[in-house]
Amino acid sequence: MEFKLLGPFEITEDNGRPVPVNRLKHRQLLAALLLRANTVVSFDQLINDIWGEEPPRSAKGNLKTYVSQLRQLLDRIDTVGDGYQIRVEPHELDSVVFDAALRQGLRAIEQERADEAGRLLQEALDLWRGNALQDTPLGGDLAHMHTHLDEQRLSCHEELMDVRLAQGRHTEVLRHLGSVIGAHPLRERLWSLRMTALSREGRCAEALSAYQSIRTRLIDELGVEPSPPLQRLHSQILARSPELCATPGRQPSPRTIRGFPPQQLPIDVPVLYGREREVELVSAHLVPDRPSNPPIVFIEGCPGVGKSALAVHAAHRVADAFPDGRLYVNLHGASAHAAPLSVHVVLTRLLRAFGADSVPADVEEASTRLRTVLCGKRVLILLDDAASTDQVLPLLPSDPSCAVLITGRQNLVSLRPSLRMRLPVLAPGPAVSMLIRAVGEDRLAPGSSTARRLAQLTGYLPAALHAVADRLVARPRWYADRLLPQLTDVRCRLDTLHADGLSVTERIGASLTALRRGGQATAAEALCLVGGFLDTTFTLKEAAELLGTSAEDVDRTLEPLLDANLIDCTGPGRFGMHELVHLYARGQYARSLTAAGGTARGERPPVQQAPLPGPDAPCLGGRPASGTLASHGARQPGLRAGFLTPRPSHSR
Repeated sequence: MEFKLLGPFEITEDNGRPVPVNRLKHRQLLAALLLRANTVVSFDQLINDIWGEEPPRSAKGNLKTYVSQLRQLLDRIDTVGDGYQIRVEPHELDSVVFDAALRQGLRAIEQERADEAGRLLQEALDLWRGNALQDTPLGGDLAHMHTHLDEQRLSCHEELMDVRLAQGRHTEVLRHLGSVIGAHPLRERLWSLRMTALSREGRCAEALSAYQSIRTRLIDELGVEPSPPLQRLHSQILARSPELCATPGRQPSPRTIRGFPPQQLPIDVPVLYGREREVELVSAHLVPDRPSNPPIVFIEGCPGVGKSALAVHAAHRVADAFPDGRLYVNLHGASAHAAPLSVHVVLTRLLRAFGADSVPADVEEASTRLRTVLCGKRVLILLDDAASTDQVLPLLPSDPSCAVLITGRQNLVSLRPSLRMRLPVLAPGPAVSMLIRAVGEDRLAPGSSTARRLAQLTGYLPAALHAVADRLVARPRWYADRLLPQLTDVRCRLDTLHADGLSVTERIGASLTALRRGGQATAAEALCLVGGFLDTTFTLKEAAELLGTSAEDVDRTLEPLLDANLIDCTGPGRFGMHELVHLYARGQYARSLTAAGGTARGERPPVQQAPLPGPDAPCLGGRPASGTLASHGARQPGLRAGFLTPRPSHSR
């Protein structure tokens, strides 16, 4: 059979005979199963997909009836536990075939096989017969899948037009872009393609007119100017750049014909609430007017604050300024599931992106070859989640036409970037807006106290906000009121902030693992002790009394925690800790007591340890008296002789 979702919903048998699925509820049920093909979908989820948040009382019985009726048309639906599953081979479902062709086409682009990439991307687009499931409206999670399919189609079209430009097929690009721009009039990349194609056709005046058209639209409808890449393209056309304003019939350069530059950036985040200023600042530093050295931007911040999302978004904003390649590597500097990548592994990936068949075994030689390959090219390199300066330095280009964007939880002290940005948590307003957009206004009203309270309980940390959103979008509207008391109870808040992918707990734990891996186990242990006894804000004197040592030694002990962005210096001798980091540290300390049987080397446990707050506690208070901490601090697990080894002081 063939199952077709990329257009009107259709099912055909091998002989081409259509399978009639005329009832809307039948099509919705099949679409809900096919979009999760070969996966068990629960009754509750299917009911939400078909009827939304207010299903009829007979919904479950109706669902069983629909399945029984559909089984008379096709023998593919199985009952598995409390749900159903449809069995489909990958080649039978057009959305899966499209995704495979798109991935192969993008891989061919990375490997500079332009002709093959064009063929694969065209085959992917030929599968579409209209908008995805245009006759089958969907709700809940499926509405997002719906949108994602259409977004993939548009991205595929843009990639194909890029390939056609590289092949010198400018007229074909202009012919196809007209209808696509009509459907997406504010999509700047489409206008960039149109302007480039017009310029290479020798129609620079029309290219300039196209720029004025999109600029007017953006100002009138959104109140913003075109993005920096589109403005630079406009400037190049005004300057009659030989690469752009070609004479009619001029052939593209051999380099353009042979291949396509690597484009490895992850998918962009459409909106970054509360980060507009940071995006503008990063974008401006990546593309300065007359750089004498390669621009290097470093974004640091605590776990889950949104460093990678900001970096990827800014990289997409300036991507057009780097036509020779946009490289991306996750360095796994503080990953919960992977060790940091070695420098040689990263150098190998970067060199192979430019077609290198072999890479020198010596790191220094491989680094030199990378700088040679990048010489004369305009390439953007995004190094995500860096572990240390040593991991980054051999990857940096020397050509000022290139630029490097680095993220990391660890402050790379010896790195000398053009811009060093420490990313804070979101302000309350943008945090609430981000949560409502992710969940939907039908589930969380923009002015609701529930939305504000949920955002507050996450500490306005983007990763925690996403975890809350992931829980809400998969459940009925009333679930927000049930989730609220779970988050209010500090004893289970971190367990609640867990969704697909990394949980907040895993993100924070990965930072402590990175500290221990880097020889800073003392600092990691100190964080857990401070979290176990002190509040989210504390002084150097209080920490010294707790740890039973001098203020100078404690200052050196806390230094790695500052560099890892696990605590903040809020003033002279004063420190602060994000409340979720504080909760994690307190939990780790409690587990260490449990593992040790509640004692340290046979001594009694501290009697004045701050208790965990109850479910109604608004914050993590309960700080014990300083004298008690001083008298018991030296007896905590691990605070034995030599625990706080003096190290050279570092100015901050």
